[in-house]
Parts: sequence; C-alpha cells; structure tokens
Amino acid sequence: MARRYQVVRHRTRLKNEVHSILHAHLVPKCPHADLFNARGRAWLAAQQLPDDERAAIDRHVRELERLAEDLALLDREIAQVATDDLAVNRLMTITGVNLAVAAGIVAAIGSTARRSW
Repeated sequence: MARRYQVVRHRTRLKNEVHSILHAHLVPKCPHADLFNARGRAWLAAQQLPDDERAAIDRHVRELERLAEDLALLDREIAQVATDDLAVNRLMTITGVNLAVAAGIVAAIGSTARRSW
C-alpha cells in the first residue's frame, strides 16, 4: 500500500508540473474533461510551446504512462492479497470505498479483532 501511495503522489506531481508549464505560457484550460486521457493528450500535443517546455511535457507524459503500468501492477497485487480479507470486503460495501481504499484502511489500522486482556 505504501508503494501504491508513492506512485499516486508521483503521478500527481507530474500532472501538476504539466499544468504549471501550460499556465506559465498562458495556454487556456483544456476543453476536455481530462488533460491526460486520449483526447486531452491530443489537445496537449497541438499546443504551441517552446522546445524545452515541449520536451519536458513529453518526458512527463512518458513517465505518466510508465506510472500507470506500475499502478496497474500494484493494484493487481493488492487485489490478489486483499480480496480474501473479510474486513476489506466489508469496507467495500460502503459507497465510494473501492478495493484500494479498503485495503489501505485495513493496512493502516491493522487487525480489528477484539482481544480479551
């Protein structure tokens, strides 16, 4: 779970860097819902930017693609371990709690079994 958290944070930093570059060059907001989906990336590629900034964005987009692969792999590994956990399955009955969130909660708080001292 810690590694997944690190990958998500790194992905967020890269996306913020791309948005920062666009903002610094007064590029208007992307008309598509997500700058990093196929349509958003096509729009991004069509924007006029200085060569060094274009190269930086291209590097960030390549790194985002690599991180997406890492995240998918981590999610598969988490799913293999967490789907048999009763606490994870119970948490997933709550609206908005998916497997990653439920596994993260269980990892953070540990066992919820009552102990008699």
